[in-house]
Amino acid sequence: MRRRTKFLVVSNMRSGSTWLATTLGALPDVVTDYEIKWKINYEPHKIHYVLSEDSPTVSNLLDSLDANMPLVGSKFVFDPVELSKSDYVNLRNKFSRDLRIIHIVRRYRDIFLSSRRGFYHQLNEASPRRVSEHLMASFAGSSPGQVIKPAEPAHISPVACYEELKIYLDGDVWGARLREEGFSYLLVSYEHLGEHIPEIAKFIGSSATPETVADLVERPVTLKLPEVPATEVIANITELDPLFEQFERLRACLLGGDISREYGS
Repeated sequence: MRRRTKFLVVSNMRSGSTWLATTLGALPDVVTDYEIKWKINYEPHKIHYVLSEDSPTVSNLLDSLDANMPLVGSKFVFDPVELSKSDYVNLRNKFSRDLRIIHIVRRYRDIFLSSRRGFYHQLNEASPRRVSEHLMASFAGSSPGQVIKPAEPAHISPVACYEELKIYLDGDVWGARLREEGFSYLLVSYEHLGEHIPEIAKFIGSSATPETVADLVERPVTLKLPEVPATEVIANITELDPLFEQFERLRACLLGGDISREYGS
C-alpha cells in the first residue's frame, strides 16, 4: 500500500487557515477536512476535531480521510486562551513526525481586528471546487457580500490587548519550534498567502500542474472578507498600535529572519 503524505496547517485564529485548507483541498490529488482544536471549553462545531490527552493523534485523524487521495491534510487553529506548559507538551505529543507543517503567521493587529469583526467564512460560488464535508459545514448560513462588523466600536484596554497578544505570540513560537524539532516545516505569511501556493503545493508533494495551481489562486474556494476600517471596530486603535508594533518586533526576533523577509522589513 502506498504511504500517504500527511500535512497540517498550523496558525492562530483569523490567519487564513480556512482559505489555505480549502485551496489545497481543491487540488486534484489532495483532500483536506476538519479544523483541529486543543481542549476547547465550548460546544464544538461540526467542523471541529478536538484533541485531548486521551484522543487519537492528528495522524489517526488524517488516516480516516478519503483513502483514494495520496495527500491528506487538515488545519490546527489556536484559540485565544492561555495554555500551560503541560498543555503545549501534551499537544506536541499529538503531532507525529510524518506530518508536514505549514505555519501561517499574520500581523497581530489584523488578527486582533478580525477577531472582533465577527467569525465568518464566505464561499466563492463562482469556483466549482470540491469542499470536504466538515469544511463545507463552516460555510453554513453564509451570505455572499455580507460584511460583519460591530454595531459600535469597542474600547479595549492596553492590558487586555497585551494579554491577548502574548497568547498569539505563544502560539507562533510553539509552531516555530516544530521546525527546531525536525519536522518538515514551511513558514508562510497571510499577507502573501496566494503567492505561496505554488511553493506550498510542491512542499506537500502535489503533482498538480502549474496551470491548475494558478487557476486555484485566481478562483479560490474561499473568499477573503472586505476590509473594515480599524476605527469602526476598535475606538482606541491608535492607543494600541505601539503594542502591536512591539509584539511584531518580538516575534521577528524569536522566529528569526524569515518573518522580517516576509514583511519586507
